[in-house]
Amino acid sequence: ICNNDYQADLMFTGDLARFRHKAVTIPHCYDPAMYDPAPPASTNQRFTIAHLGTLYHVKRTAEPVLRAVDRLVEIYPAYRGAFEVRFYGGAPCANDLSVHAFMRQRGHVRFEEPVGYLASLRLMQAADALLLIDGIFDPAEDGLDCNPFLAGKLPDYMGAGKPIIGVTMDSLDQHSGA
Repeated sequence: ICNNDYQADLMFTGDLARFRHKAVTIPHCYDPAMYDPAPPASTNQRFTIAHLGTLYHVKRTAEPVLRAVDRLVEIYPAYRGAFEVRFYGGAPCANDLSVHAFMRQRGHVRFEEPVGYLASLRLMQAADALLLIDGIFDPAEDGLDCNPFLAGKLPDYMGAGKPIIGVTMDSLDQHSGA
């Protein structure tokens, strides 16, 4: 069972190609009944960008976002204190913690404890925007020129109805049909 045809094509190559006909594609979805139909108005003091879910020490880390926060405030000093990025999930990896420790604007970023699924849906609706960090693969290192996996949080984020900020691979548009 795969969640997109590209993933199935990638998985069933070489010796496994003969089993491709057994692959079934079932796209992710969300259940609108699980979301608050009338979420309360935002009470955030600052524009809040939330990332919910697991970060990994390779391919999907907070580092590009942490560096971007510092760069954003460097270029646009008026944004200092105006926004916050919250990461809800498991403990960040050592590299993310190190990058965070040396940030000039680390007060703009918080690492929070994991929350349950229903609580995550409420946090999504309470945020001003949602952050989706896709796996970043390298053709030379990984033999992949795009990420074959659908980020599992994307359907949940779509259900929350908030703007989504994506950190994705440069070549993503080559495979999206755009």
